[in-house]
Amino acid sequence: MVAAGARRLRDCIVSAVATTGDHPYLYRPGRIAGTRELIAHPNYIVVDKVGERVDVLGVLHSRQRYPLDDRVR
Repeated sequence: MVAAGARRLRDCIVSAVATTGDHPYLYRPGRIAGTRELIAHPNYIVVDKVGERVDVLGVLHSRQRYPLDDRVR
């Protein structure tokens, strides 16, 4: 049952990220300059960077402390 839940979460995140190619600036500006944040699931945030293409930098749980250094902004 855990594997099925993990697959559903993965599919949810992949589906959300698929929209960034057509609409890279649709989601909110990130907490770190030059990044964007997509809420892929109520508990997961996808951090990406838009350039010639959209690069996914990470997937964070919404309760994670981010950025790690509070001085970054």
